[in-house]
Amino acid sequence: YGCYAVYCIRSVDIDNVSGARTAVRYLISRGHREIAIVGTAPNAFPSVRERRVGYEQAMSEARLTPHYVDVPYYDHERAAEAAVQYVLAHPEVTAIFCANDLTAITFLQAARVAGISVPDQVSVVGFDDIDLASIILPGLTTMAVDKPGMGRLAVTLLLHQLEIGKTAGSTTLVKPTLVERATVRTI
Repeated sequence: YGCYAVYCIRSVDIDNVSGARTAVRYLISRGHREIAIVGTAPNAFPSVRERRVGYEQAMSEARLTPHYVDVPYYDHERAAEAAVQYVLAHPEVTAIFCANDLTAITFLQAARVAGISVPDQVSVVGFDDIDLASIILPGLTTMAVDKPGMGRLAVTLLLHQLEIGKTAGSTTLVKPTLVERATVRTI
């Protein structure tokens, strides 16, 4: 956001850190201790870096060792294949948190081809709750982002700003919510 003339732009964003932390805590609550993160890297796009931070916070809180599959989320096919290879090389990994749903869904397909059973061998949680997440089999457990709600909130903030005049810029974070489907098992 930034200030232009007499108005300061407000922004509405996803609370990526909290959402990722919630997803990983959920996996931990289901008995998972060896949890990999797929589709992030230290130099990733800011929202993806925030998801990595949330993963790291949850792992640190539980005193667990992180597992990184550092292939960018936007190269979802390569990220999914790298995750399959990681799971095959590290059978102790029982769960994967993916930076976004497309990476998670592509992993589900690649895992099936490689003979890895989801959720029996490895549980998977995505992020964004895209439409495909609810229609694939098994249905993807994910963090839902209320994008229409974010749009409505942004318009409300803009109208309020226009009504009262110049205000300080701010960022409003919207927390994602967990949608449980069929890709996570309890250990």
